[in-house]
Amino acid sequence: MSRSQSSPITTEVVKEVAEQENVEPVELPPLYNAVDPASLEDLFDSSNSDVQVTFSYLEYQITVSDSGSIEVSLTQ
Repeated sequence: MSRSQSSPITTEVVKEVAEQENVEPVELPPLYNAVDPASLEDLFDSSNSDVQVTFSYLEYQITVSDSGSIEVSLTQ
């Protein structure tokens, strides 16, 4: 999935996982249980170089890149 540049990365991550889980985003546990949301936003807001971050959230592996892509896959 490619994220909207007007939407925070953290919002897009939660929306994508909620879609995978077939629930509303507010039904998911807070993202801060998996990653510091402010740091994630800062990393991509201030970066001019190639950046990619991968972390686990629930049973998913999330990969966010500076190109705007967000990949959500089940962990093995």
